Amino acid sequence: MPMFAARALLPINLASASEGVSARSDEQRAQAPALCDALDDFTELLSVLDEAWTVIDLATGKFLYANDQATRMFGLRLDELLAADPVQLSPAVQPDGSNSAEALERFMAQAIDRRTASFPWVHTSRSGVQIPCDVTFVGVVLDWAPVVFARLQPRVRKF
Repeated sequence: MPMFAARALLPINLASASEGVSARSDEQRAQAPALCDALDDFTELLSVLDEAWTVIDLATGKFLYANDQATRMFGLRLDELLAADPVQLSPAVQPDGSNSAEALERFMAQAIDRRTASFPWVHTSRSGVQIPCDVTFVGVVLDWAPVVFARLQPRVRKF
């Protein structure tokens, strides 16, 4: 279930599948120019980092952006990753016994309320390999849209 589903937020596809550059329609830019500009600034920085980073739209629960390191970690093309959400890339139950969907919702809400949330997590790659990670969520409200920037640090690098 998407976070903050009652809010009418504009889903923005921040990266094109072929080049990893920002791609938005003129309509999206007209509706949310400040949000687009702010995300452009952040994603430009994230694209050059040597860590896996994603940005999650709290209205849809889907990824808005993923850098190259994140696509390699999951073994997905950028367009495939942007069509997914973190729950789809996680086992149904985490090693501590918590339901992944419910736990992610709690951590995302915590990131917005407290600005950050850090926690151990297991993701699953395309090939089904479990990827134990240390995740840090940074909650940001850009213009009118709450998003979560997610830093994914695999405990063992397998990608």
